[in-house]
Amino acid sequence: MRKIFNLIFLLSAIGMSFIACKKYNDWPTDSSYNRLFQPSTLTTSVDGITVTMKWKGMPSTNKYVVELSKDSLQFNPVVARFTGAASSDANGCYFVIPGPLDPLTTYSVRIKGEDTTNGTPDSHWVTAMFKTKSEQIMTNVPASDVTANSITWRWQTPNAVTHLIVNGVRYNISADEVATGAKTITGLQPKTSYSATLYNNANIRGSQTMSTTALVPVGPDVIYLGPSDDLAAKITALTSGDNKIFVLYQGSSYNLGGTAVAIPAGVSITIWGEEGPDRPVIYPGVPSVSATQLFTIPTSAGTIKFENIDLEAFANNNPNSGFKATYVLNQASTDPACNISKVVFENCKIRNFATTALRLQVANSIIDSVVVNNSIAYNTANGYGFIHISATGASGNKIKITNSTFYNLGLVSASKGIVYNDKVANTTVIQNCTFNNMQCGTNYFLTFGGLASNLTLGNIIIGNLTGKGMAAGPIVSINPSGSVFRTGDANFTANAISGISLFGVAPNNNSTDLFVDPTNGIFTTKPGFSLNTGVGDPRWF
Repeated sequence: MRKIFNLIFLLSAIGMSFIACKKYNDWPTDSSYNRLFQPSTLTTSVDGITVTMKWKGMPSTNKYVVELSKDSLQFNPVVARFTGAASSDANGCYFVIPGPLDPLTTYSVRIKGEDTTNGTPDSHWVTAMFKTKSEQIMTNVPASDVTANSITWRWQTPNAVTHLIVNGVRYNISADEVATGAKTITGLQPKTSYSATLYNNANIRGSQTMSTTALVPVGPDVIYLGPSDDLAAKITALTSGDNKIFVLYQGSSYNLGGTAVAIPAGVSITIWGEEGPDRPVIYPGVPSVSATQLFTIPTSAGTIKFENIDLEAFANNNPNSGFKATYVLNQASTDPACNISKVVFENCKIRNFATTALRLQVANSIIDSVVVNNSIAYNTANGYGFIHISATGASGNKIKITNSTFYNLGLVSASKGIVYNDKVANTTVIQNCTFNNMQCGTNYFLTFGGLASNLTLGNIIIGNLTGKGMAAGPIVSINPSGSVFRTGDANFTANAISGISLFGVAPNNNSTDLFVDPTNGIFTTKPGFSLNTGVGDPRWF
């Protein structure tokens, strides 16, 4: 029995050993799983019509395939296919999709990995979607490419383009223009804004807006002066009845010498600056006691106009000269009375004058109209108003200040504000202007001493002011026209002007909260200012 039992045990052990050697993991397999891992964390970054794909690379993958379509992940049809396309850095793999892609278009993109060394089957596709943005291959238009009647539009090369649409008119682009990346449009109107859109067939590739310059004056009464010409001598040589336009070249400087220039009686003159990157500059020369102003006011004149001129007070155009003129135009207390039709500052820069731009101080003098438009004035109006009319019977009948910026007024001594006209009734309009850092002290932002004066304020911003609001005769009327705002640091200590709204909520409503860089004369409003359209000087919109 023992032998029989041992034999049975031996046979059982042998049988079990056979059972143990059986391959129990020999189940059916799916060959579709025998492939590369698919790329992971696929993202797309859109910059205009340039799109960068980024993903995490996988082991054994040595080539990638990218396919592009314009449908929603259907890839039917595939509009572009790129193979072997990938670069890598410390953050993984990336690929910039070759352009040009169409702007403002939704694309589907997919990527898979390949193994060209060992023949491992491709990975599955990984998909994503993105939408391109507006394209901008047009470059900024330099001043040298703009005239009164033409603009040269430029774009980056090489690029496929077919035509421009300029203010609704189509201009086809030739093969030579495609290659050079420039097309000149002629026959335009002076001082007119033109918007150009660049196309490649139906696709927009960029846009720019530019304005033509003013038409350079021509005719027998036009005198062209180079920087070496004597502007002062040309003006003083005029005789009664002359109506002359002096054209000064952009980027040039004109020294008036050491004495104030006496404008002859009975003339009309325009000092006109050629448009370009830099306005022509007029400044006093070696100073003398008689150079307290750039120009003296004649006893009579038609129009005295400055257009596109940089009027500088420092002698020799040098802040370190130790001297600066007091006025642009001044009538001394010992001068005879005057009768002038109009004084105009159009598109000018007026800077650094010790007192102010214009002063009448002789009884019964008249300037029928004073116009300041599209100009910038700073570091002036110390102890006086920017326009200052102070003698009995002296009158600026109609004063109009529009589309202009004034800052740093009254820094040396308190300013008498923008308009000081305390003797005779007048009509004053102040619209679309930006004011900042006006130190009036015990004086007023506006002074009207006469009866029946009429004031129109509209679309203005007053920032960082100390002083009183308005001194007025008993029948001064205020006609609001648009919005008028002040910042939290524009404080009227008395005589506040009615109808002015406070910007924002304290303590975050000061001029430095509103303007980008008021210290350096940049009054673009910061993002989030809800009234940045239509209020203030339009140049900052």
